[in-house]
Amino acid sequence: WKSMQFLLSTYRAQAYEKNNPLDRLALQLPLFGRMNLRANTNQFYESLGLMLEASMPIFDALPLATHTIHNSVIRAEFSSILPQLHEGKTLSQALEKLSFVGQIHIIELVRTGESSGTLPEMLWRYSSSENQAISLFHEEVAAWVPRILYSLVAIWMIIGIFKSNAFMPQMPEGL
Repeated sequence: WKSMQFLLSTYRAQAYEKNNPLDRLALQLPLFGRMNLRANTNQFYESLGLMLEASMPIFDALPLATHTIHNSVIRAEFSSILPQLHEGKTLSQALEKLSFVGQIHIIELVRTGESSGTLPEMLWRYSSSENQAISLFHEEVAAWVPRILYSLVAIWMIIGIFKSNAFMPQMPEGL
């Protein structure tokens, strides 16, 4: 177990600084890639909301929130937000430029929060609903993975039984 933890921490240390191909592959996995994206972006919004709620300036909070994203591909995308803010764009305008945000809901919440002065609350509202969706996904995976594995084992056993000729009539030797 300790060697697995060491390998994981080594991988994370390597992956953190560059655009890791394994991170790109993780985003392309059916079903799990989308959830990986949602979990990483949710971590960003939750951290950003927390720091803004603590009255940290957005120019200080953004790099720290970006630093909480584990997937290097997503982190590289979100790193483009701060330069856009320095150019005078709003956070909602910068989020629109991201290639895989794909969620108009968060952009609208950010836009509303920016105009009403309640950006931290809007980020928390979004993060709360995402946390519920992510938890539901994990519960569904936990429920279905054993079922799928048991079904595969049962199929494997049935195939093994039929391949063993257990149901074929046995002829005595010498006939």
